[in-house]
Amino acid sequence: MGVDLRYFAARNLLGIATSEELVAAADRALCEGIYGEVLAELASTSPRSGEPCGAMYAKAMAEIGVAVPGDVDEAARHRSRPRPLLETARSGSVWE
Repeated sequence: MGVDLRYFAARNLLGIATSEELVAAADRALCEGIYGEVLAELASTSPRSGEPCGAMYAKAMAEIGVAVPGDVDEAARHRSRPRPLLETARSGSVWE
């Protein structure tokens, strides 16, 4: 299974996603053949630029048709996963 973009969308909605993990998730999605212009732009963004990537991530999810959690409660239920986030984004699976 590939990177769980919805998981990162949940973290983004809750305001706990870091720019580094959102950029890593976007990069992994591109490596898996998922493409969108905003997703590609996000993947090439430096997370160290100090510019938050949350709005761009949300726009990228809308562009590629990923259903994001509709509210904070749904996001909180969806975000719980067993693996560290950056390892998850880099390896491509939250289920391993």
